[in-house]
Amino acid sequence: MKGFEEEKQSNEIKFFIPTLQQTEIVGRTISADAMHTQRESADYVVSQGAHFHFTVKGNQKNLFDAIETWFEMEAKHQKAAYQEPLDKDHGRITSRKIWMTDKLNDYVEFPHVNLVFAVQRTVKDPNGKMKDSIEIAFGVTSLSKDETSTQEVLRVNRATGLLNQHTGCLTIRMRLMKMPARFAVGMALRTWRACGVSH
Repeated sequence: MKGFEEEKQSNEIKFFIPTLQQTEIVGRTISADAMHTQRESADYVVSQGAHFHFTVKGNQKNLFDAIETWFEMEAKHQKAAYQEPLDKDHGRITSRKIWMTDKLNDYVEFPHVNLVFAVQRTVKDPNGKMKDSIEIAFGVTSLSKDETSTQEVLRVNRATGLLNQHTGCLTIRMRLMKMPARFAVGMALRTWRACGVSH
């Protein structure tokens, strides 16, 4: 089973650049989860005049360790740069807040990084039926502080997580301001099929 999962992930990674090659991405932001946080992917996106927004996990250990150290030693002891209004849907109280910095740009071992960020998601059940949970997610983007905001980074991060949760397969999420919805949906479906996911 482990070998099958590793092969599946390897195949999914291979579809990242070919999928992007199907459309014009200049001036757009490409977001994806940790599976696609690869140097080759970052190089390609930037070479096409686009930006990336990638989740960071253990598959990029040095990058993950650098962001985690910054968060544990500095960021979490400071007030978050931005916090969303409380979400009270589904009988739970969910809060999301973000810390972001450009201090690590010269130290992280990953190309084209202009900002690293940490997002904390806290879920509480006011009725006490579910255990409270706190999740921390790390990420990087090639966008600079002059090109984005903490609110926008948090919004993109949240949307990426929702897509990955619902598909069960890491896909490429494109924030395409000028792309017709039908084209964006068709592109996503082609990617899901390539990953062996039905819709």
